[in-house]
Amino acid sequence: MLASLRACRTPKRVLTALRFVARTRCFQTPRGGELNIERLGAPPGSAYIDGVTVAWVAKHPSGGLRLIGWYVGARVFRRYHEVPETANRTVGRHRAFYLAVARTTDSVILDVDQRTLRIPRNQRGAMGQSNGWFADSQVGRNTIVKVHQFISEFGRGTFSRRPPQPVDVEQKAKVERAAIRLVSKHFARQGYRVMSVESANLGWDLTATRGLDRLQIEVKGLSGKGAVVELTPNEYANMLGHHKTYRLCVVRNALDRHHQTLHKFSCLGDGTTWIDQDDHVLHIEPQKGARLRWE
Repeated sequence: MLASLRACRTPKRVLTALRFVARTRCFQTPRGGELNIERLGAPPGSAYIDGVTVAWVAKHPSGGLRLIGWYVGARVFRRYHEVPETANRTVGRHRAFYLAVARTTDSVILDVDQRTLRIPRNQRGAMGQSNGWFADSQVGRNTIVKVHQFISEFGRGTFSRRPPQPVDVEQKAKVERAAIRLVSKHFARQGYRVMSVESANLGWDLTATRGLDRLQIEVKGLSGKGAVVELTPNEYANMLGHHKTYRLCVVRNALDRHHQTLHKFSCLGDGTTWIDQDDHVLHIEPQKGARLRWE
């Protein structure tokens, strides 16, 4: 079931409720007498049905509806319930009401930049003017598949549950410079002539030559012991295009000279498997670029 928050005039209160109330409720003003929960599988005449996934949508500043959060395993009521006066919740000038309730641990509110899934409007079978949509049309069924896929990917950690943290640009630059220095020294000790091409935007950072041998080296620095790095579309395309001579070098603990660790990934003869000197295998998740991790 998809439900809209667009009727709510004070969305900040809704977000606060989603985050902090012990049992989460969506606050809306009533429209219509009751909800036909039989369409959700409830026995005729039931007061509520449990185990419902409720997807919340709202207008996006750029236009259209977007998925902004969800309840999993929610209880959905047939009739609106009025929020107790002690909760001090209002929607504009109105007392607040709710139709669904879920535990906070089963509730997610997406950060603004995570609201990327569009919900269809203004077409036959899509969400209309009502605050609720059972999504049992063909358009709705297709939307439900996309929503469940989005929720599943979010649960696997494809998306961060925390809002993006500010990037310390200066610290990031220090990490990158330290990683470049370590990798350059590594290949120089092996007899390569190493040249930085970082400013040329070629899709790699260093070019290393020794006789007729030529390597394209992309360097990633990490300040800790993480095992995930990301490539830009240009870097990823060159990693695939030059797979025989491309090296992905990841430096962990880049700023700690006593605990720096270099992982040098190269491609096996099959053109698809990438391993480092300790046989760690890259797991590649293509996005616009790629996210890479090893175990």
